[in-house]
Amino acid sequence: WLILAIALMPVNWIFETLKWRQFTQVFSKISFWESFQAVLAGVTVSLFTPNRIGEYGGRILLTEQRHGWRVIVATLLGGFSQMIVLFSAGLVGFLWFSYNHLGLKMYLLFIIGVTGLLFMLALTIAFFRIQAIIPLIRWVVGKSIWRRIRKQIIVLRICTSRQKLTALGWAALRYMTYSMQYWLLLQFLGIYVPILAAFAAIATIFLIQTGVPLPPVGAFLARAEIALFVWGSFGANEISILAATFGLFIINLTLPALLGAIFIVKIKVLKLSGYEKNAV
Repeated sequence: WLILAIALMPVNWIFETLKWRQFTQVFSKISFWESFQAVLAGVTVSLFTPNRIGEYGGRILLTEQRHGWRVIVATLLGGFSQMIVLFSAGLVGFLWFSYNHLGLKMYLLFIIGVTGLLFMLALTIAFFRIQAIIPLIRWVVGKSIWRRIRKQIIVLRICTSRQKLTALGWAALRYMTYSMQYWLLLQFLGIYVPILAAFAAIATIFLIQTGVPLPPVGAFLARAEIALFVWGSFGANEISILAATFGLFIINLTLPALLGAIFIVKIKVLKLSGYEKNAV
């Protein structure tokens, strides 16, 4: 079970890379391998930043500097697509878990479900009509700043609905991948929960954690508390719960962050060597 969970780690980040490339291909022909290195560099830089905002800086480090703001916009769109998938799956899982283990009344579940569905629809419409905010951006920043940044938000203007739909598909595959990793770790540590209940609980944990504005290390501690509460309703052992939660953190963030650090050092050293050679 553990080997399978580790084997899925690169699959997880490959799906993230493919999702991100749906938007970067609009302005750059960066290769898949270069994109993959940039994504892992983002993991490295984001490891100790709130809500992983360092991810933007990390990806910029390994792409052309002239595309800096475009990389940020592409990353935002990728995160937007992942949020839609996470919220959709999380809402279903939360409703199931709340009904079966929290004993919420049906009318409360109905209110939560309808509100969540409306919010999800609003997110989806906003995602596919994101170019509609361009006039608002122009109005907010003013004419002088707009002239400097209008070429940088080209991703919003010319990214097609097909590309956005494809990105949602990669986001869904990524979500299924890291959910499966969590389930595999539960099996490895002897936490046996019926599969439907297990994935509903996993979706609930991911949903609640998403609303916590903490760096990954802090988010891990928050996730641990959430996991103890959720898996505790199934009578799972606390040490096994924490081991599964911490194990997922190590596999999906710590190991890729180490690789990302290697890519950053390697590429920056090569660039520095090239600069020194040209200077001589």
